[in-house]
Amino acid sequence: ISRLVKIASAEAETGQEEAEDSPVSHSLHILKSLVQDAVVARDIAPYITEITSLCLETFSSHSWSVRNAGLQLLGGLTPRIVGQKKMKDDLEGYNNVNMAEILSRFPGLVQILMAKLTQARGSECCLLDPCVVPILTVLARLETNIPTESSELVISGVLNFIDNPALAVR
Repeated sequence: ISRLVKIASAEAETGQEEAEDSPVSHSLHILKSLVQDAVVARDIAPYITEITSLCLETFSSHSWSVRNAGLQLLGGLTPRIVGQKKMKDDLEGYNNVNMAEILSRFPGLVQILMAKLTQARGSECCLLDPCVVPILTVLARLETNIPTESSELVISGVLNFIDNPALAVR
């Protein structure tokens, strides 16, 4: 896993054709397969925070194949982090997972998500940083009954994007 993360973290080689898959995108696809594999779920759990951080970085890549592989990896990570949806109706709390469970299962994950949101808030490169919607998708499935420092951090991070016009589309 560490070797795949290292390969996926490498900058894409210059001069590579856009239509060609890079070692970065190949390693992201392999990581996605590992994340989705129930047999290795327990073994890969300690790496989920690191893989999620890497995944969020891929959305800013210049290479379409890397962005695509990152999006597919996010599709595998989201159910691993917050579980499968149990009901179609999102208004019910059945689809949510307690923040305390996420904090204990994936130490540092919420802090990484919030750091990325803070960094994205200060970004002047575009209307909305590419990692914001995936982060908000994960955060939307978290709940807590007792206000904690982490929950207050999440609320303040999300509120920073309330006035962004791009979020009205989502």
